[in-house]
Amino acid sequence: MPLSLLVDAGLSTDLRMNAHLFVGLLLALIWTNGAQSLHRLAAMKDVKCDDSVPGRPLNLTAMSGYWYEAGRAPKVSVLKCLNVSVPATADIKLKLKLEYISTIADEINAVKETISFPWDDLTKNSIFVLNYGDASKFPISVTYKVVYSDPQLLTVLCGYSSMSPMPLVKILSRQRQLSSDNNHRNVAMLQCVRPQKRLQCSPC
Repeated sequence: MPLSLLVDAGLSTDLRMNAHLFVGLLLALIWTNGAQSLHRLAAMKDVKCDDSVPGRPLNLTAMSGYWYEAGRAPKVSVLKCLNVSVPATADIKLKLKLEYISTIADEINAVKETISFPWDDLTKNSIFVLNYGDASKFPISVTYKVVYSDPQLLTVLCGYSSMSPMPLVKILSRQRQLSSDNNHRNVAMLQCVRPQKRLQCSPC
């Protein structure tokens, strides 16, 4: 489905609010990044977030460096201030370095970890499979796909899992946080979309 149509009549009110705010934040991030905004908006008009979307070749040279989570939907509060370091090359495995704040069980902890993906056809096409839990008892798998990327500005990933009734969406930005002027403009745009803050979107 197109990102602008993430809202489905059968979804709960909270999920619809999440989707509306996600679209608002995405537009705000693009709008605040200069004269090429209209070209970026045009390029994104056909972006879809369903599991039939094909993979896209992963250019590590262009994507290397730091990325900061600017938004996610649905809202999840156990992980905050995520940033991802992408290497410029990979051999047998692609290793991504993560830093974030964990708030599991109401305990605040700074976490640094490295997650690895086999450098296979899936990973080379921007498809990342994460496995959680005990594989023999209650395995949980989430598959993330890059559905849009402007290596100088932002990347949008959609995740798919049998545990979620709608795609899991993440927006990663090159900017740790926006300037004050841009923040004011972002807030105005978000309020025009939805006044309720149901999408986790505060930069750290």
